[in-house]
Amino acid sequence: MSEIYTKIGKILDGRYRIQKILSHGGFGVTFIAEDIKRPGNPICVVKQLHLDVYNPEVFEKAKELFKREAEALEELGEHPNIPRLLAYFHEDGDFYLVQEYIEGHTLRQELMTGKALPEDEVRKIVIELLKILCFVHKNNTIHRDIKPDNIIRRQKDNQLVLIDFGSVKQVTNQNDTIIGTPFYMPLEQLRGKPDFRSDIYAIGVIGIQAITGYHPKEMKSDLNEEYIWRGKANISSKFADILDKMIRPNYQERFDSSQQALEELQKIINPPPPPPWKIGIISIFIILVFIILARQLMPLVILFFTQDSKLPLNGELIRGNITQEDKYSEDDKLLIIPDPNLNRNKYYYDAYTFGLVRKQQGTIIIEVKSDDFDTYLRLNDIDGNKILDNDDISIDDSNSRLEFILPEKGIYRLLVSSSQPQETGNYTLKSYIKRK
Repeated sequence: MSEIYTKIGKILDGRYRIQKILSHGGFGVTFIAEDIKRPGNPICVVKQLHLDVYNPEVFEKAKELFKREAEALEELGEHPNIPRLLAYFHEDGDFYLVQEYIEGHTLRQELMTGKALPEDEVRKIVIELLKILCFVHKNNTIHRDIKPDNIIRRQKDNQLVLIDFGSVKQVTNQNDTIIGTPFYMPLEQLRGKPDFRSDIYAIGVIGIQAITGYHPKEMKSDLNEEYIWRGKANISSKFADILDKMIRPNYQERFDSSQQALEELQKIINPPPPPPWKIGIISIFIILVFIILARQLMPLVILFFTQDSKLPLNGELIRGNITQEDKYSEDDKLLIIPDPNLNRNKYYYDAYTFGLVRKQQGTIIIEVKSDDFDTYLRLNDIDGNKILDNDDISIDDSNSRLEFILPEKGIYRLLVSSSQPQETGNYTLKSYIKRK
């Protein structure tokens, strides 16, 4: 270990000055360095292949993994959320890899034990990781070690960056060395047979860790080796179903690809529009509802725009006056003709309009009184057709009364007049509903 510190201050490949140790693992050491041949001496990451104890067989395997990481970064580094490869070289018997430095903090710092994140934040994390994974898998590569320590929240734009491609594997049909991190590795990876869906499993575990606040080692499993976690999370059933499918112990029961998992998750946030036939049904339903409401409300609409006075059915007393200006209108069909030879234009009257949205339960009573003339009442529909009138007209009776149950909802017009032509004068009118 002591020889590692001798690298501090040393310039590698004539341009990378080592500043400090960032981390030390089984196969290598990671340094922070500055590139003295670029303006401003930007910071970069230098990884050195290093074994604490030299073993030829292990060294060859480590060298293969080291080279594999460089090749992966060369292909994958074009993605904005994967570090770019800057250099790969051999010097003084040691192998070095130089890559872009990502300033920020690891996702592990956000996933503190006992602190569950809100569902919208967890969905965002899973979606970001699946988008990166789609690119990785599209290049026929399995990461094999996706875990919170290998995900950095980049400081400049708050986006997630996937790092540490030292365990990547090009897809083959051969068994491989078991590489990965316990609790984030599925069964097939533990058996040396990693699959694209192994990476999906790791992201699913990270999502569950974020939504529950529990590290996977703290969670129990059922007889099928599946995590028991739903009772520890405040989560929608749709999102929970997606996470469950991502971590199925049998990889064949997971999503077929990272793209499929991403699309299913995005449907929760942006559900697809209904197919055209459903739009047609919805439109027809809306039109039918509109027609029904229109039929119910039309009487009130007509009543609102009519020029005649409204007739309240609450017992309110109305004081009216009939003058010679209140000429007979053919539209209202006032048929008071005791003598067929009388000129109908000699009759004067007032008109009141009222509407019923639904059939009334009870009896409508209308009463009119006058000291100046004998009164006459007639009820018409909106088209001027007579519904009923007071047929007990007497020249000695100055009062009239109608009592009826209207046959249906609609607009009605009440006509108030004298029973003799050319009579005018004052009257009072009262109408109300008598409940059963």
